[in-house]
Order: sequence, then structure tokens, then C-alpha cells
Amino acid sequence: MTPEERTTAIVAAAAQRIIAATAANLSDFRTELTIRLDSLRAELTTRLDTIERRTGRIDLNLHAVMLQTAGMSKSLSQAEALDSSFAATLAAQQRAIDDLYAQLAALKRQPPAPSN
Repeated sequence: MTPEERTTAIVAAAAQRIIAATAANLSDFRTELTIRLDSLRAELTTRLDTIERRTGRIDLNLHAVMLQTAGMSKSLSQAEALDSSFAATLAAQQRAIDDLYAQLAALKRQPPAPSN
């Protein structure tokens, strides 16, 4: 065997060992990657389920708050209407008082009626 043939055989044998080792490493890597991806998928599924449950509870709470807000808004509208009614009544009373005061002042300015 010539030195070139011998070198070629050594290189070919080394290449075969490298290919075999690489194939085994790739198989191990694929298995490990599959295991980790499955684990990640399970964890993400668990977390998304938790988020979905929390979102459902938040939705219920927000609905309750909206109902309470609607009730408060109605109460405030009724209070504003009552306040407007009181303001109108007070303004009418003040006008009546002012009219009575004007009439009383006019009576005081009249000369007294002669006594018989």
C-alpha cells in the first residue's frame, strides 16, 4: 500500500467515525430537543389555561362593576333632577318673597287713611 492509499484509508476511516459520532450526537440532540419542546408545550398549555381562567373571573368582576356603575349613574341622574327641582322651587319662593316685600314697601309708602 502506497503512502497515499494509506492516508486515504486513514482519512476515510476517520470520516466514517466522525459521521457515526455525528449521527449519534444528532439523534441524542433530536431526542433531547423533542423532550424539552414537549415540556415547554405542557408548561405553556398550563399557563394559558390559568390565564384563561383569570380572564374569565376578571370578565365577571367587570360585569358586576358595570352593573353597579349603571345603578350609580341612575341614582346620580335622579339626584340631579331632584336638585334642579329644589333650585326651581327656591327661585320661585325667592320671587314670591321679593314680590311680597315690594307690596309691603308700597303699602308703607301710602299715606295713612284718614280717620273718621
